[in-house]
Amino acid sequence: MGVAAAPIERGLSGYPAGAARNARAVPATFREAWEERVEHEVDGLRVPFLGRATLLKNKRAVGRPQDLADVDALETGSAGKKDYPKR
Repeated sequence: MGVAAAPIERGLSGYPAGAARNARAVPATFREAWEERVEHEVDGLRVPFLGRATLLKNKRAVGRPQDLADVDALETGSAGKKDYPKR
């Protein structure tokens, strides 16, 4: 008999418990984010994304190490310039 996977506890949001804890730290309101959104076409669909200012504001507010590293990379212009190994 196999080992059953432990169920994931879900909060009211439908996400795993604790997953949305950082959402409370985000200072941008939905209205701000919507007004400053940018849209790009993905597979023939227009998809809204956070604008740069809102993205940076949110990443600073959440404050996780990766978010702060992302802020640094976006502000110094090194985002997306990672050297990937050649295959």
